[in-house]
Amino acid sequence: MSSSHSGTLARNGERNVGHESSSVTVEQTLDDAHRLLRQGKVDDAIEVYAEVLEERSDDWPAANRLGDLYVQAERLDEAVEQFTRVAQYLWERGRFPKAAALYKKVLKLRPEDESARDQLSDIALRQGLLVDALAHLTTIVDHRRAAGDDEGSDRGGTTDGPVATARGRGRRYGGSTLACTGATGPDRRGGA
Repeated sequence: MSSSHSGTLARNGERNVGHESSSVTVEQTLDDAHRLLRQGKVDDAIEVYAEVLEERSDDWPAANRLGDLYVQAERLDEAVEQFTRVAQYLWERGRFPKAAALYKKVLKLRPEDESARDQLSDIALRQGLLVDALAHLTTIVDHRRAAGDDEGSDRGGTTDGPVATARGRGRRYGGSTLACTGATGPDRRGGA
């Protein structure tokens, strides 16, 4: 089986599942996956969901469920990849709350994932949630510091770091740059 999740559903809504001569609907295939899950066959259910997504790559609920199954099977890298792919798909279509929920799933599995946190910051700004956006960007700086990336973390308050990113996004989305830039206390690098 191919691990590629691209493809489209046949016009008649049917697909072949391992048998050239027997064609079944995607819904029947998903029923099979649920049956496999009830039997505790998570890896087999993962294969079925992956096959469905080869046919119906825009079925984001099935794609989300596949990510959940990867987590259940402790295949965390695949889960992160799946959640990120679905979140990006939703983000591109302006479905920001659903995309945010999936990026949060990524962060539960990989708290240091800077890309997911940056996307959450972007979504928060688009929704006018400036404090949330700043919190995500501040966490990026904190993770950089903890990892010993002094150069990356020092850029947090300058023209090319996460806080500057928030300033630019705040302007772009009509938000208050004052609230977005952390004008609530002293500079974290020791300045006033």
